[in-house]
Amino acid sequence: MGLCEEIASRIADPGRVAVREQAGHTWSWDGLLGAAEDLAERLRPRGALRLAAVRTGRPVQTLVATLACDLLQVPLMHLDSGQPEAEYARVTAAFGPHLLLADPRPGDDAEAEADSGLVWERHGLSLAVSDSGGDGGGAAFPSPRSGIFLTSGSTGEPSGAVRSMRAQIVDSLRCAEAMGYDPTTPVVCAAPVFHLYGHTLGLLAPLLSGAPVTLCGSRVVPSQIAAAVRDSGARVLIALPFHYRLMAADSTSRFDGLERALSAGAPIPSGAATAVMKEHGFALLNMYGCSEAGAITVKPVDPEGDRPGDVGQPLPGIVATLREADGEDGAGELQLATETLADGYAHADGVRPLSLNGDLLRTGDLAKLGPDGSIRLIGRLARMINVGGKKVNPVEVERVLAEHPAVTDAQVFAEADGGRGQVPVARVAAPGPVTADELIRWCQERLMEHKIPRRIQVTAELPRSTTGKVLAPRPAAPGPEAGPEHDKEGSA
Repeated sequence: MGLCEEIASRIADPGRVAVREQAGHTWSWDGLLGAAEDLAERLRPRGALRLAAVRTGRPVQTLVATLACDLLQVPLMHLDSGQPEAEYARVTAAFGPHLLLADPRPGDDAEAEADSGLVWERHGLSLAVSDSGGDGGGAAFPSPRSGIFLTSGSTGEPSGAVRSMRAQIVDSLRCAEAMGYDPTTPVVCAAPVFHLYGHTLGLLAPLLSGAPVTLCGSRVVPSQIAAAVRDSGARVLIALPFHYRLMAADSTSRFDGLERALSAGAPIPSGAATAVMKEHGFALLNMYGCSEAGAITVKPVDPEGDRPGDVGQPLPGIVATLREADGEDGAGELQLATETLADGYAHADGVRPLSLNGDLLRTGDLAKLGPDGSIRLIGRLARMINVGGKKVNPVEVERVLAEHPAVTDAQVFAEADGGRGQVPVARVAAPGPVTADELIRWCQERLMEHKIPRRIQVTAELPRSTTGKVLAPRPAAPGPEAGPEHDKEGSA
């Protein structure tokens, strides 16, 4: 059964409003399925399709493209609307010609046939359809009903997790249960839906559970999110860490009726989490997951009781174990057994397999497991720094730097060194006055000599991705063990 059939089988009242845009447009479940069927009909005359890609600034159009490609049984690649086509061309080239569904450019005429394609316009939606060109043939995807979510991975080369629609549905239902979605639980989504986190929690999970969702886009400030919450009567918010950092400093926006809010992509500083819950009164939760497995844990944030790295117990249907690895006592590489695993990675040379140990996904995360099965993340295998044979976990150094009162964020990574192979270096975000020498002395008082950063760059803020994850520079030399390629959807 595909996504459209699954939705149709679960919705008691298909005429009710399913999706709202903050601009005021609304669609019922019937309306969404009707729009998808219409788009699919416009694409069918093009013959058998190997791949489609969607790049649009309107989340609801991503949803309709997802439903239409599900009907056509065509894999769909999800792209950032601000992403240049060249950044994913190397991936799509392996799969032959494909269709690109994108926002129309100025001057495009609705329904006008042109050499490059057409503009489809129905139900308040508008997508330009163009062919990639090129010859036929190319690699095939394991499942014709798939979603491909792009990530640079650990190598910096374009690739994407290939997730079957069945895996996406199971993952979405799991998330809906964890978040308490039902027809009486309106949701506001401020996470980008071209990433798996927003796509699952903000599109598929609400649709499959009957929860109406308001899509307000990710480039919004707290006052806009608060307006969407009030206008829709939302009880659940899906947003990004930077949204909550902004909320922590906002004492004027009111989120009346909001009961719980979910974050993923990067840790929320404990001070910001405390300020958000105290000022605005809703519970804050954190999701840990990855593009290869989907959501792994959903845990209420407790700034007073949580230890660094605590992400909670695996969701039902997920079994976590440890694989022996170099790290702290009792730590090992986290492995997962779940039916929601991706089929592999889309690369320039086709679909590559996941990094597996038998049937278990190797996550590349160093972790400890509690007696109750709860997961505590320690670091990343690929980020471990080998200083003359001594292993340095950058997470430990980052936490020491972040404890300095002038520092709001820290990132530690390896730099090649002729004598010791690698040494740790750092960059920190420090809006207040502090020098690199002061921070070096701070570390000298708290860390062993080989763990002290040899160089620290002080900046106003660290570069982040659209999901709030700190962007790492490409390392000058490989780490001691190249861990699996993963795009983390959440962390703690």
